[in-house]
Amino acid sequence: MENSGIITKSNSLFASSVVVVRYKKGSNRICSNYRWFTELTVVDPHPMNPPADMIQDIENDRYFSKINLSKGYWHISFCQEDIQKTAFVTMDCHFEFSRMPFGMMNLGATLTRAVKMLMGGMGLPPIASHSSLRQETRPKRGFVCFLV
Repeated sequence: MENSGIITKSNSLFASSVVVVRYKKGSNRICSNYRWFTELTVVDPHPMNPPADMIQDIENDRYFSKINLSKGYWHISFCQEDIQKTAFVTMDCHFEFSRMPFGMMNLGATLTRAVKMLMGGMGLPPIASHSSLRQETRPKRGFVCFLV
C-alpha cells in the first residue's frame, strides 16, 4: 500500500490501532479502529438504491455487465487537512492514508456519490448495466481502465 501511494509515513498526533486480518486465500487486510473518529463524524444521508428496486429492474433481462470496485475507496482522496486524522500505528511505523481506507463512516455514501457524478458527467452506463439485448450492456471504451 505504501508503494502504491495509498499510505505514507506519518508525523501526525493521531494514531488509531490496527489489526491485520488474513483472508482465506492467504492475502492480508489491514483493519484500523476509527471508532473515535466515527463518534465525531456527521452522518451523510446520501441515498442508495434499495436492493428490491434493483432486482425488479433486472428481472426480464438476460445480459449483464459490471465493474469491479473492490478497491474503489482508494480512488477517493481526502482533503489535505484530514489526512492526519487517518493515521495508524503498526509495530514498525506510523502511517496515514492519503486515500480513503475501508471502514470509515460515510465511505459507502461517498463512493456512491463519486461514481454517480463520474457516470453522469461522462455519459457512462451504471455500475451494473443490464439489458435484454447483448450490445446495450457494453460499457463505453476506457471505462474500466479509468476506475481500476
